[in-house]
Amino acid sequence: MELTHSKIDHLFSQLFGQEAQGVGAVGLAVSGGGDSMALLHLFADWRSRYPLNDAKDVVFSVDHGVRAEAAEEVAFVIRTAEELGFTGVPIKLNGLEEGSSLQARARDGRYEAMASQLKELNLSHLLTAHTLDDQAETFLMRLGRGSGIDGLSSMHAQRELYGMQILRPLLNIRGKTLRSWLKTRGIDWVEDPSNSDANYERVQVRQLLNSFDNDGRFSEMIGESVRRLQRGRLALENQAIDFVRSHVTAHRVGLLFMKGEDYFSLPNEIQVRILRRLLIAFGVEGRSLSSLESGTAHLETMGLEKFVLAGVMCEKKADGYLQFSREIGRAPFEIVEQSFESSHSISSRRGVIWDRRIEIKVPDDFSGDMLIRGFSKVELAKIKEKYLELGTGLSRLTASKTILPAVAGCWQNGQLVAVPQLEIYDESLFVELFGDLDAFLDDVSFERAVFPLKNWKTLLF
Repeated sequence: MELTHSKIDHLFSQLFGQEAQGVGAVGLAVSGGGDSMALLHLFADWRSRYPLNDAKDVVFSVDHGVRAEAAEEVAFVIRTAEELGFTGVPIKLNGLEEGSSLQARARDGRYEAMASQLKELNLSHLLTAHTLDDQAETFLMRLGRGSGIDGLSSMHAQRELYGMQILRPLLNIRGKTLRSWLKTRGIDWVEDPSNSDANYERVQVRQLLNSFDNDGRFSEMIGESVRRLQRGRLALENQAIDFVRSHVTAHRVGLLFMKGEDYFSLPNEIQVRILRRLLIAFGVEGRSLSSLESGTAHLETMGLEKFVLAGVMCEKKADGYLQFSREIGRAPFEIVEQSFESSHSISSRRGVIWDRRIEIKVPDDFSGDMLIRGFSKVELAKIKEKYLELGTGLSRLTASKTILPAVAGCWQNGQLVAVPQLEIYDESLFVELFGDLDAFLDDVSFERAVFPLKNWKTLLF
């Protein structure tokens, strides 16, 4: 493939939009290797035709603190980036030691560090130089681990990580194509010796690919398979989303319900995806496929009993419904303290996350210290005595054992001012479990629950 101007435009316009209008500044992850230096120069070529007005794109280069040569390589990247008109930001990681999973730990460390820098710069997108070769290697590594459709879908052109959007414009291009483009222009790059260290799994897979894929055809076919798997994964995800929207009931106090016979009539692959989404609703992410498969099997075969999956209590009720709630007693509820000053400019961001799943927001005119925590046994007894009849729609027994220990109390100056899940507030205060339910179903990363609080009022026991 010859990387002409039109091809280069296509690489980036497919991510930013065909007209490339209104594209803000972005970050680029550049190590100094052939792939990432190609990304840097290709993007500079594209940006010359679609320039920014005031802002500058930012180039990050990370020294993991493992190799002595890394500091010089970072300096080379930053110098080149600034010559091309970018803002260069070097990053130095500390505490990364040799040992098992070094490459994975290094990857997590640099992504987290770059995400932090992006946030400080008020940017949201990071471009990386993953290529078709990386895609093929990832596919084979996951195939060897017994991955399902999601794992074998490998890398996507866009994904969210640590609150940033990662874009991979080179995902369908071979590394040798990029290096050929660099060579014809006399552009230098550096080689990381770890890329040929056979102690690493990815290098072993790379060597295996190279042994019978000299013309690149095999990698290209893997890339085609990945695109088809991604298309199938999207169809399955949409089917799971449609089911949850139409069959799952979310109660504001922190319960999810669905009719067992509806759930069990679905193909197992859809059941697994639904269960994963329900776990995400309670702040649980990253469960393995095998644990989700075991969970769906247990749901179908269990009687009128309970079991816990990743901190979520799963129950089959006598009426045939499946109920999901936060497990009580395993993990302590944290105490969240936050100070707020009145401000009309950041109303959409004025809040705190409690118990990994509940976001409590305050109005623009709220000022002061807010504390959010669960209730002690004595406080729970008073809650049961005075407030349980406020229309939660649940039986006293269910609320006492399953719900009350998991509700959030909002305190100011030592006084309880709101228990939003139990509707302890004045008439202008309101809550809604998971806020817009569609919002968290639209993406597997899950938009956390939103409990807006307005016109706070002190509620005395």
